[in-house]
Amino acid sequence: MSKKDGAPGDDLSADADDGTIKSMVTGDEEQTDEDKFASFPEALVCDNGTGFLKAGAACLEGPEVVMPLITGEPRFRQVMCQSSDRVYVGEAARRMGSVLALKNPMKNGQIDDFEQMERIWFDAFYSQLQVDTSCRPMLVSEPPLNSRASREKVAAIMFEQFNLPALAICTDAVLALYAHGRTTGLVIDCGHAISHTACVYNGSVLTSSARRLMYGGDDVTRHLARLLMVERGHRFESASEMESVRAMKEARGSVATEDASDLDGAQPDDESPEGAAEAYSLPDGQLVVPGAETRRCSEALFHPHLLGIDNPGLSEAALSSVLKCPEELQDEMFGSVAVSGGPARAPGFRERMQNDLRSMAAGRGKGVRLLPGLGRGDPGEAVW
Repeated sequence: MSKKDGAPGDDLSADADDGTIKSMVTGDEEQTDEDKFASFPEALVCDNGTGFLKAGAACLEGPEVVMPLITGEPRFRQVMCQSSDRVYVGEAARRMGSVLALKNPMKNGQIDDFEQMERIWFDAFYSQLQVDTSCRPMLVSEPPLNSRASREKVAAIMFEQFNLPALAICTDAVLALYAHGRTTGLVIDCGHAISHTACVYNGSVLTSSARRLMYGGDDVTRHLARLLMVERGHRFESASEMESVRAMKEARGSVATEDASDLDGAQPDDESPEGAAEAYSLPDGQLVVPGAETRRCSEALFHPHLLGIDNPGLSEAALSSVLKCPEELQDEMFGSVAVSGGPARAPGFRERMQNDLRSMAAGRGKGVRLLPGLGRGDPGEAVW
């Protein structure tokens, strides 16, 4: 059989006119790679955060699935005999956290347990989204400073276990900047367990500028629990009690636009009388009326020593990232600052970040401009 007839061993041919590589299919039909991928359904996006996984079709404004990045196995197998070998994933694992040994497959911002991560992906794609991954190209996010070995392992699982036809892996910081319509700028990403600051130039992260910070929104929740224990006498120990603290933080948490690390704790919220503040009911029936603690807890992002963590604050890390760039790029970085991540939703976060950076950069003759918020108003989905 001649090459013209489409011999099985001859997969690719080059178009002599434009150099485009074409794929040979049965008979005399030919398709360019672009035509081939255009025939697939809409691509999928999988944003692997440190606390939550977001997944869905690329054509949508936001993710279809948002699930906790945890798995759980029964602690007492003799009690749960009918399901003693079952592994619970995502929200199911969180609901049964009191009788499960919970595990997060992420450690220090990178996938540490690929077996458990594969379980989460399986649940997200097949149980939640209910899609056929064998015909859906996919974009997967990864944090800055991710290792090559980890990236290759993700690719191997996606191709070998989920049979993806095509895969793209992109850094969180780059995707967050794309969300603002930019390809160059400074990105401050505050996640669930870790945070990053990184400078992006023409769609590529400047590796020397990237900083990984070992704190995030979950540390703010724990700091709020500690403040409520020390100053109001409430103890939070179980997973359900910590969930109540997280609800307080997300509903009433805010960030002081100026340094408030020395704010007195045992005082009501300045914006409303203490009696008007919303009371939160704990699983044991206790009522908690949060006050200034819901503002003070966010100071941990700017003063990590409050958490006992020897890392620079977000503002200091952002400045350090810019100063590690070539001097001719620093003005451009200061002029396009994007914030992303769940904790950035808190009222006052953007203003505090802008005030801190302006104060730090003023002595260097630099102007600072934060990019406008996203149309959806949710920096937690900026990477999406």
